[in-house]
Amino acid sequence: MGFSVVLVNHAPNITNDPDEIISDLNFDIDTLNVNEDDFIVILTKGERDIETLESLSNHRAAYIGLMASRKRIARDFAELKKIGVSDEFLDAVSAPIGININAVTPFEIALSIASEIVMKRRNRERSFKSTAAKVAEKE
Repeated sequence: MGFSVVLVNHAPNITNDPDEIISDLNFDIDTLNVNEDDFIVILTKGERDIETLESLSNHRAAYIGLMASRKRIARDFAELKKIGVSDEFLDAVSAPIGININAVTPFEIALSIASEIVMKRRNRERSFKSTAAKVAEKE
């Protein structure tokens, strides 16, 4: 897909090597120099959602997605609002992550996430107007 992949995981169990592995979970996210060209997927199983999202709220990534249940998202976002994370940032986080394709298997879930990232990457330079709005503009 043409992405440079940085994996943050203290004990990665992977079959494909990313471009970089950061095994120190206490590293400073600011050292990654996150910007508008970056697509971030958060898969912490809830262990670090709040601190990761709070740190990322100071950056402008092209995409941030969070894998979590709707219940955990509601709880995490309420806590993030309490500590001052803006609604604008939270509204931009894709949560739950991925396009709803009724995915069940790990491969299907990965496909839904990758599809959402590609959609965001391909559409980010265009407006997100509906098809009806685009047709109305042409008339």
